Amino acid sequence: MLRFGTACLALLLAPLAAAGGKELKPKLGGIGGASYAEVSQSREICRKGVEGRIALCRLNTSFESDGDNRKYARCLPVFEWQAESCAAHFERQAGKCDGEGPAYIDGFAGFGCTVAAEAGKESSDPAITPVDRVMQARTRTAIRSGPGTGHARTGALEAGREVRVTGEAGAWLRIEAPNGGAAFVHVSRLAPPAPRDPAADLVPNCVGMSPGAACWRELAAPPGCRFWYDYYDQRISWAWSGECRAGVADGQGVLAATWAGGSAELIGALDSGRMQGLWIVRYADGRIDQGPYLDGRKHGRWVDRYAGGRVDEGSYVNGMKQGRWVDRYASGNSLEYEYRDGSVDGQPGVYVTAGGERTRGRWSGNCFLDGQGRLLIWKGDRETCPPG
Repeated sequence: MLRFGTACLALLLAPLAAAGGKELKPKLGGIGGASYAEVSQSREICRKGVEGRIALCRLNTSFESDGDNRKYARCLPVFEWQAESCAAHFERQAGKCDGEGPAYIDGFAGFGCTVAAEAGKESSDPAITPVDRVMQARTRTAIRSGPGTGHARTGALEAGREVRVTGEAGAWLRIEAPNGGAAFVHVSRLAPPAPRDPAADLVPNCVGMSPGAACWRELAAPPGCRFWYDYYDQRISWAWSGECRAGVADGQGVLAATWAGGSAELIGALDSGRMQGLWIVRYADGRIDQGPYLDGRKHGRWVDRYAGGRVDEGSYVNGMKQGRWVDRYASGNSLEYEYRDGSVDGQPGVYVTAGGERTRGRWSGNCFLDGQGRLLIWKGDRETCPPG
């Protein structure tokens, strides 16, 4: 019965327009739509956009001021009925988010309540057409209570300030005022906001960073896309096979790394630019590493298998090797040792032969020496180690 009553009220108010009435809008005017060049790349954004518009519909049930709410109280049930129609409209539009190709979410302009004009108080202000867009102040400029210089100044916008435009009234734009409510500014004082790099807030950027730094690295492909690089090396070039959303690589795909004399493919999932979950790394020389990432850093148990038969196994914590590691060689020999905060320097270990003979030793830099200082194993450059 309530839906029928409010609908009837809207029909009863409508004929007043023919008798010199004027149409009033609720505080948000109409609710604008949105367009997507390729909706399949923006499904979540599209869905959240529709949900946000449904929420705006349900808020749009009164005027901007309590004074108008009291003065035009009979319009409030009309707006409530229209808000329900608005929400139903966008619920139907939500299906477009699941399609392919270009998509346009139609706006809802069906808000309005026609009332009789007051004798002797006919306003000369232009009618307001609802819009929804973001603009930017060209210079410092005054804002007013209505669409014209005859209305009082209520504040100012600083140069470069972005504002949401909610309506057009001739040469004036209605905006969401910095301190709340609505205000008006001349159209010549606003301009579209300057194009913004979607990854501008991703800091630190790898440009100029020292080797080994954790930072946001721009990919060679697709251009303008970045990912979180937990150990920066400017000599390595990166490309991503998956999607790029809001300037960062995202979803399942392959990171291809190339450098002078080598290459690798990293297969896994990126979550907003950061590696997450299980990854497999395949090097051109036959080495295969496998293990988990957490928020862009190795974290958990990893196994590294080399083409010659060697297998290294141990744990990472927040991107650094930590705790017990075992290196097993094709000969059957193995080395058991410890990492502390990514370093083996000074850490003890045991070299075990295939026959079970155990020789204790300790790391000195990248050199594993027995109790008499003789070299047993080394990592990296042997030239820094004493003769074996």
